[in-house]
Amino acid sequence: FADQLRKNPFLKKHAEKKGIPSSPLDFFGCMFHFLFRKNTAMLHALQEAKSYLGIKPPLLGIHIRTSDLHWGNTNKHSYRSHNSTLFFLCAREQNKLIHEKVNSSLDLKWFLAADDKEVKTTAKHKYPKEVITLDIIPRHLDFVRQNNDLFIRDILLDIFLLAECDYLLLTSGSSFSRLAAAIGFHDKFSVTTDGEHCQVNQTSLVRIITQSLRKHRH
Repeated sequence: FADQLRKNPFLKKHAEKKGIPSSPLDFFGCMFHFLFRKNTAMLHALQEAKSYLGIKPPLLGIHIRTSDLHWGNTNKHSYRSHNSTLFFLCAREQNKLIHEKVNSSLDLKWFLAADDKEVKTTAKHKYPKEVITLDIIPRHLDFVRQNNDLFIRDILLDIFLLAECDYLLLTSGSSFSRLAAAIGFHDKFSVTTDGEHCQVNQTSLVRIITQSLRKHRH
């Protein structure tokens, strides 16, 4: 919708007048923040999660969307990624780059949001010093029969924490990935939409991590 908006001269003029972003992702982010505001309970839950995880910037965010099969769905076309290991190999490569180019002693954490509990457990076991992740059972709203506010809260916590990361390794074709990037107002320089195949702009990554360190040093 955002890109179509500017094809109409009248709507384009009014969109520019009101400061509506031209980027579809930024427009989506603005729309989300306009329609949904964090209530006191959500803000408290976020602060608790950050304290529990010991979050401090800079952060590398990873979202892995596998498929619907582990929720009991038999749709073989539900795969969004096929090899979770590749995301972590990519993250490790970026860690090495940052140590070489930015700070050799930087303790860069990877915040992991994933739709499969086994992926989270394996990642924490294999990369205990790098991976931080919420101790929740991943859910998908389409496969939750009862209306449980806790499920929704957990999903939102994952999205908000992912959105606040400095650089994102996302899953191609995942609406969750797109939403997190939009909420955090990430752009093409702070996101790789295909973390599985490690399509990372390393020049941008180094710049973003450096800026984050300077920002939070004061």
